[in-house]
Amino acid sequence: WVLLSAAALSVLTSLIIGLIPAMEGARTDACSIIRDPSARVRGGIAKETLVMVQVGCSLVLITGAMLFTQSYWTARSLDLGFEPEGVLVTQVNLRNLGYDEDQGRAFVRQALERLAELPGAGPVSAASMIPFSGAWSTDIEASPGSVPNAPDNRIWVGLNTVAPAYFDVAGVEIISGRPLGPQDVEGAAPTIVINEVLAGLLWPGQDPIGKTAPVGDGFTVVGVARHATYYEIGEQRSTQAYLPVLQQHQAVVHFLVKADHDVTTLSTRVQSELREIEPSLAFSLVTTFEALVDEEVSRYEVSAVLVSLLSVIAVLLAATGLYGVVAFLVTNQTREIGVRMALGANQTRVAGEVVLSGLRLAVGGLGLGVTGAVILRGHTESLLFNVEAGDPLPMLGACLILLFAIAAASAGPARRATRLDPIEAMGRVS
Repeated sequence: WVLLSAAALSVLTSLIIGLIPAMEGARTDACSIIRDPSARVRGGIAKETLVMVQVGCSLVLITGAMLFTQSYWTARSLDLGFEPEGVLVTQVNLRNLGYDEDQGRAFVRQALERLAELPGAGPVSAASMIPFSGAWSTDIEASPGSVPNAPDNRIWVGLNTVAPAYFDVAGVEIISGRPLGPQDVEGAAPTIVINEVLAGLLWPGQDPIGKTAPVGDGFTVVGVARHATYYEIGEQRSTQAYLPVLQQHQAVVHFLVKADHDVTTLSTRVQSELREIEPSLAFSLVTTFEALVDEEVSRYEVSAVLVSLLSVIAVLLAATGLYGVVAFLVTNQTREIGVRMALGANQTRVAGEVVLSGLRLAVGGLGLGVTGAVILRGHTESLLFNVEAGDPLPMLGACLILLFAIAAASAGPARRATRLDPIEAMGRVS
């Protein structure tokens, strides 16, 4: 249906475009054109106006393409605070298997041991949450007055349970203390790693290592991690706490494997190894950190590609339309050009004036385009990532691209004008 609708719309557009000049031609008096060839110039103003509108629309699209492309590259090059390259993710839900907490911990321990022995596997870990997969949080109480504008001194904290080596696998930097390790198991003292944002809120200007974080019944802080992206690209710096997965059991577990070589081959091996532990195991998700990032930034990529494609088409149409109008003007000024060349005008000057006639139309179109871009920039602000819709550089670049395209389109008619024989040009219309 999409294909048929597009075809029908194309046919309808062709009929409308063809109908307008057909009706104009039907009203033309052939005898008057024979007697007065200058009558052919009628309609030139309408053609010039349409070209200026076309140029204006092209400017809006090119400006949008530059903004969306800049937005995409900004999102793509953003420092996420973790390293997505080569990290395989396999999600399982132990609740579906009827596992209790003890069975779940035993499964995680056995799975981590076996996955670490796989050929091609680097560091191996597990986590209940992965980037961009939702949020698990709690409220904690800070010391009075430590958090401005926080009602009742309550702080929202994102939570994650992770296995040893998580920070190595995910590439999250520990800036103070130590990461969670194999000693942080059930029966040991409850430990926690917090990120630098939460550390600054709870103990501003102090060393948090060894202090008790007011999470649950209280956990001893053993490390401080660098802030990372947790929920979406471009999010505000937020608090995060990491608990040991072997102390705080969660039914949903993501096994993370850093691949040395081919992630696809390793994915098959990981699934087979886990099914050897539990044959009835089903995998809710099998992906990579890189795929998660790609999916997150794809919304900006789609906008950039689509608007860029439309802008290229618009520039080609505008250049084609301008070529036609300038050629039309040259045809109707054949006698005038012939007279001027007979009186000594050189070819460079004639060509320059033809190109200038095209550029004059371009300036009018650029004025319309700038106005349209200014009007529409408020509607595109929410679609951009860390890019100001009012940035003048993309619009300036769009103007230069259009001016170049228009000058190139005017070059053909200009070259044809310089090749006119003055005597023949004056005689052709006399």
